[in-house]
Amino acid sequence: MDVSSCSSKIYDVFLSFRGPDVRKSFADCLYHGLEDAGILVFRDDEELPVGEPIHLKLVQAIQQSRISMPIFSSDYASSKSCLMEVQQMLECQVMGDHLILPIFFDIGPSVVKDQIGTFRNSFIKHERNGVDPETINMWKDALEKIGHLKGWDLQNFENGHVDDIREASKEISGLRRLQKQLVSKLLNKKLPKFDSLDDGVHFMRLKFSSKKVLILLDDLDDRKQLESLGKPNLYGPGSRIIVTTRKGDILKAVENYEVECMNGGQALQLFCKHAFHMETPQVGYYNLSCEIGTRNVIGLGLAFNDESKSLSPGDFNPLSNLRFLKLDQANIQGDFRNCLPTLRWLDWAGCSKMADLLNLHLDDVVILDLSYSQITRDTYSWTEIMKSTRKLKVLDLKACVNLSGCLQFPAPMTLKVLSLEDCLRLRQIDPSIRYLKELESLNLKMCCEVANLPSELSFMTCLKELLIDGTSLPDSVGGLESLSDIDLTNTRIDELPLSFKDLAKLKALKMEGCFLREFPDAIADLPNLKEALPDLPSSLVALYAGSNELKVVPNLSDLVNLKELHLRLDATGYSSRLPQDFEWVSRMPKLEALELSFPNHFELRLPENFAGLSQLRKLTLIYVDLQHLPQLPSRLSRLSLQNCRSLSSSPDLSNMHGLLELELEHCEVGEIRGLHHLEALQVLRVSYCTVQTLEALEELRHLRDLTIFHCSSLAKLPDLSHFEMLQEKDIEYWNW
Repeated sequence: MDVSSCSSKIYDVFLSFRGPDVRKSFADCLYHGLEDAGILVFRDDEELPVGEPIHLKLVQAIQQSRISMPIFSSDYASSKSCLMEVQQMLECQVMGDHLILPIFFDIGPSVVKDQIGTFRNSFIKHERNGVDPETINMWKDALEKIGHLKGWDLQNFENGHVDDIREASKEISGLRRLQKQLVSKLLNKKLPKFDSLDDGVHFMRLKFSSKKVLILLDDLDDRKQLESLGKPNLYGPGSRIIVTTRKGDILKAVENYEVECMNGGQALQLFCKHAFHMETPQVGYYNLSCEIGTRNVIGLGLAFNDESKSLSPGDFNPLSNLRFLKLDQANIQGDFRNCLPTLRWLDWAGCSKMADLLNLHLDDVVILDLSYSQITRDTYSWTEIMKSTRKLKVLDLKACVNLSGCLQFPAPMTLKVLSLEDCLRLRQIDPSIRYLKELESLNLKMCCEVANLPSELSFMTCLKELLIDGTSLPDSVGGLESLSDIDLTNTRIDELPLSFKDLAKLKALKMEGCFLREFPDAIADLPNLKEALPDLPSSLVALYAGSNELKVVPNLSDLVNLKELHLRLDATGYSSRLPQDFEWVSRMPKLEALELSFPNHFELRLPENFAGLSQLRKLTLIYVDLQHLPQLPSRLSRLSLQNCRSLSSSPDLSNMHGLLELELEHCEVGEIRGLHHLEALQVLRVSYCTVQTLEALEELRHLRDLTIFHCSSLAKLPDLSHFEMLQEKDIEYWNW
């Protein structure tokens, strides 16, 4: 990529980010803060369509910026355009006169430079979606180099959270240790323990009296704790100190807020958010949820960061009615098999040893959460655990990365929900899955090594939800007579089994980003299907839709209130033509903006009465195979034709007196007909076109922005010196 123009600087900063959460919070604040300081910022707000190269204007914007600031968030690497931008930033830096200042928003630098965590998952998806290895390696190399650059890690901003103060401060040495912990967090470096509480207070006042900090002190029970850790005069103006305590009398002269207990409805809602990821119980689980999750719950949550600490059976002797237990990375020692007889829900995220599970009383456990654990496919331990959990309904093994090989289910179970999401080393689902005859939900998302599902899947006649992204569907899928939801998002499945027609109860079929080439005709006869080609409400006013490798675009003429329609399709790999009749577009009387982006495999036919769309203001056609355009609506204000290579002549624009913007890119047009009639035109961009003359430019007195780029057939341009309103002019690579 040519970076020779890096020295021509227009912007101070190029801002690159991904995701609405970053945009609405940090990116907006940073953008406006820089602008208010007089710093000129280019902000990339436009996500590129899948499969398109980085847009020329983004390349130019990076080249013309002195500084690039990529805001790395957990979702950043999922965007191809963001990765292309990072690669371009590095190229400009190598050429000199360009500085990269990375911001690590909600991830650390190691995630970026080593491509771990969410970045690793994103690259796995890019590889499976067909991005070539050379491009992948260039992106990874760019991230590795930028990840080593000095930037800002927002995870290490000045704040402090000190928990368990009541227990930790029973002795003076404990309070000094907490002072050290708080100061170390605020300064982000290790410090020795203070000799006395007064020394700690003096040091904190010296270091933080001018700093604005946020501190959370959890579980105070003595005034001295507050004076040693959270006295307001230790910190700068605007600081906030949040304290939780069971003794309100220690918080005199401060603002108090008393937290009330949740009522039964709120408790049930909280339970359902954790158990079902929704606000109400799943069908058939209401009574069970009320029994486990509301007023009858006696629950305990324990978190251990110190590996030397462990729990013994005696710790639970007073808790004879315990029904919910959360052991966050905790260790246990001893025989728990006669302990916790009423336990129904065990949440042990980060469990390090499968053998520890065998020491627990699991006979009546209904929900078992072992997500992010170190459990392995230890055949003996796994078999014993499955045998001892005969009443289990929910099993969550999400991100158990050491779970490899083939997962077996050695005995019939009453399991309803099974999640194996992000089990990256799991290679096979054993045919013994047929024992899970009551299973209703199976999640195999990001099980990258599982290529095929066993034909025994058909034995699970109660299965209602199937979530996959890398596996193929067996022909026996039609036997899942209860299946109502199937998610094929980002899968490489290119055809559906013929037995798909037998899924009579199917309601939702999600296929975003998949490689499906066509629907079996019988799918249209599925009586309950609502989300394959959705029956959209006629009240819809805007629709953005995209799909890979579909042959037919649905008729959307029923959307009579639609004002914006953006359709982006891709059918890479087809050798035959795919005719598309868009006559129905003319029956959308309120349409104001239309964008169609198709590969050349689609043979598009626009209606001859296209001009009848009297409300249409913006028309964008990208990669559209058109020999000619019909008469266009006269009230268009913006017309963009990109990569319409079959278009040999431009439409007649003589009736479009209100056109403000005209863009032609990679079009084989020899002239722009009716150009001299566009008295109101303000923006004209012509690039990579075979246009031979632009003499009519002399008539465009209101032109503000003119771009002529790589138009090798253009003989000359008229004198532009009298264009008084022209503000932006970019003319390159044309012959005189």
